[in-house]
Amino acid sequence: MAGVLALAAALAGAQTLGVNHYGFGAGDAQMLGQLSPSPVPLRMTFYWHKVADGPDYYDSQVAAATQAGVPILGILGYSSLNESSMPVDFDFTEISPFNISWDTAVGPLPWGSAGSQGTAKYLWNVTLDDGQTYPRVVAVTPTTEGGFVHGGIQFQVPAGHSVVLWAKVGFLQGLDSRTRANFSVTYLKGTNFPSLASIQKGPDGTLSTLTADISNLAGTSVELFFNIDQVPGHPVAEAIWQSAGILVDGEPLSMSQEIGQDLQAVINYPPKDPDAFAAYAANLAGRYPQIPAWEVWNEPNTSFFWRPAVGVDAYTNLLKKTYLAVKAANPKSMVILGGLSPGNSSSIADSVSAADFLSQIYQRGGGAFFDAVAYHAYGEGALGDWLADALLGIRYVMDSNGDVAKPVWITEMGCYTNGPGSVSEAWQAEYLGQARSFLARIPYVERVYWYTLRDASISTDPEANYGLFRADGTPKPAVKAFSAPLGN
Repeated sequence: MAGVLALAAALAGAQTLGVNHYGFGAGDAQMLGQLSPSPVPLRMTFYWHKVADGPDYYDSQVAAATQAGVPILGILGYSSLNESSMPVDFDFTEISPFNISWDTAVGPLPWGSAGSQGTAKYLWNVTLDDGQTYPRVVAVTPTTEGGFVHGGIQFQVPAGHSVVLWAKVGFLQGLDSRTRANFSVTYLKGTNFPSLASIQKGPDGTLSTLTADISNLAGTSVELFFNIDQVPGHPVAEAIWQSAGILVDGEPLSMSQEIGQDLQAVINYPPKDPDAFAAYAANLAGRYPQIPAWEVWNEPNTSFFWRPAVGVDAYTNLLKKTYLAVKAANPKSMVILGGLSPGNSSSIADSVSAADFLSQIYQRGGGAFFDAVAYHAYGEGALGDWLADALLGIRYVMDSNGDVAKPVWITEMGCYTNGPGSVSEAWQAEYLGQARSFLARIPYVERVYWYTLRDASISTDPEANYGLFRADGTPKPAVKAFSAPLGN
């Protein structure tokens, strides 16, 4: 208790509000100036592939932010297929959220959907009808009214080779034996959708493999569709695409041509070589001594951002190596333990709760290798209830391990104003005001970063629309709440 009181005294009045943003360019300083007359900290991602293409890639952005007095929290991100631990073989389940367009008879189906509008999402660490447990599968279900759900991807069929497409399909273990689904792979030809392979299947203790020789399409760009159709008279249940690949002359095709310039799938895999990642971090810390803090990874306690499954041993190893490398390059730099998702190990199979993950890091000797714990404050219900419990859980773990002097940084929090499940701009403003008032009373929370400075686009993807400023640069009502005196 004395340690907590000492920390309270040390941090009183030191709480700072910042924003997430993915670069720093013309007009950003003006927008930040509308939030506060004093510099507003910026959380910004630095990508390996950008640095690899040109060591000076971020020079102008860092210089512009520094000139404007904006302190940067740099997120260390990795996004090269060659440096990532992402499997190189083509597998559409790997890139489903990023490169696949999902649709139903009633319209587009955003990734992560589950319910009456249809399902297209990942399931993690699940046992399928064959009795095997898989770290990740794609689950799809038609709407409650029946119909279909399909995922479409544009695919360039290699020329001059034997090309074979295959996919493994099935169901979860323990489903109603009457369950049926029609699985098929089709492609667009004019206004028709010729079938390449299909099967009607129910829970029978196996996964089934669909195969199709598509060598006759070699040299062409085709739009492939992975389909699930309801079988009339049978129950609808989550059907599973366990994997899907392409063999070229009998060898698995690399996913690099499918990923192209869209590296979002790649950055969700940890680096193949932790030492290379640490060297990259040291390079940035030495090149930009004006950046006071570096955050190691994003939400490593979720399988979505640390694929194919949460690995606390691997993350702790990465944290230790990165900490030592950054401190050697710039002893004044802070190293922040990667922003932890709330998680809930008892109910969500794709994550470990923030407190449990942090506790496991301490158990592996990682407590000496970070200067603050970053947390992502997302939850449901009254903010004071869930956020108080989450922060107390994290604080208890830190205090129990002797880290009473280290602060907590909330490096993401916010609510979105466009897309399914969104809130109004007025509600967003009220929420931000409530959050400011509540967090002002938590002495060990040193920094809070709103997600994000501006809407990334007019997309219906909620992840793109948390901004304080709209895509056209005009402020939302939440700007006023952000600018209000702390605690009001």
